[in-house]
Amino acid sequence: MDCRIIQDLLPLYAEKLTSEESAKAVEEHLRGCPECMEKLGAITADTAPAPLPDRDIKPLKKARRSLLFRIPTIILSSALLLGAAFLFLFWGVIPISSARLGTVIEVTGSADSARAKEYSEIDPTRAKRCLSFTFIGSCPCIRDGYSVHYDYNPDGTMTDHYDITIYPELKLPFGNRGEHPNEFTFTTSPKKGETLTVHCSDRVLVYDLWELYQQYAGEDE
Repeated sequence: MDCRIIQDLLPLYAEKLTSEESAKAVEEHLRGCPECMEKLGAITADTAPAPLPDRDIKPLKKARRSLLFRIPTIILSSALLLGAAFLFLFWGVIPISSARLGTVIEVTGSADSARAKEYSEIDPTRAKRCLSFTFIGSCPCIRDGYSVHYDYNPDGTMTDHYDITIYPELKLPFGNRGEHPNEFTFTTSPKKGETLTVHCSDRVLVYDLWELYQQYAGEDE
């Protein structure tokens, strides 16, 4: 067979794409033709995959072991950060439950409390007229003061209705919620119909201020 035909078939033969008869013809020709054999060697060298360079995988193994040791540290650090975020963002934001809240009610001046002493020093007569609430249990505090709305009566007077929310107190070195964060004191004697509404996480507690003042002022007489 002519060398030109064989050389045209060599690329297909090198890729094993020729028919069985053509492959036999090429092999027979190659046994007696050094030139075509050399051409086949060149084609085979061009199509052979380049050998992969030797790689040192020791650094990869070392990095993998280091990562495996760091994963528990990362998880623990993340848990600590999330816990700290919860304390700073949510503790003292969720109101206290009524089951954890206790209330001490008095007319200031009738008990030796710090708030009563303050009012007595300012005006001894005023302390007798002050209805005071002290909230106890789980370190409660009144956060962000209070709100008040009014009912306008036909005779031109107003009836006050106070709203407060009780929160657990997070005691931090830099936290400052005042000297008496768990006390709420009225500076004047309440009028009939006035109320104090205490908001807890599970329920709302409503106190009739006038009735409480009559009760506790009478006990102090």
